[in-house]
Amino acid sequence: MEASHELTGSRKRLLKTLSITRWSARCDAVRGLRTSYRQINSTLKNISNDNNGTGQTWFEASSLATQMTKFEVAVLCILWDRVLRQFNVASKSSMLHCKRKAVIS
Repeated sequence: MEASHELTGSRKRLLKTLSITRWSARCDAVRGLRTSYRQINSTLKNISNDNNGTGQTWFEASSLATQMTKFEVAVLCILWDRVLRQFNVASKSSMLHCKRKAVIS
């Protein structure tokens, strides 16, 4: 996903572009996917049912919607979210410790 897109619904979430370098960005991207999983899947199904799009758009939306209906994909999304949150907490804690140490020195 190259750009951020807003989903419709009562609770709007912003899907984030995946960052290669920052754990916090990965955590945010997976959190957006996990919290909006049903809405994303529904949107992908709507796109794949739309006859106005291109063949590539239909194919990508249909493939992603099919993958998202698999139980293991949903479970892995939840687990990955939990793992990344722990990395994010540890990373922020480490950065805070380094900043404190630099201020004290």
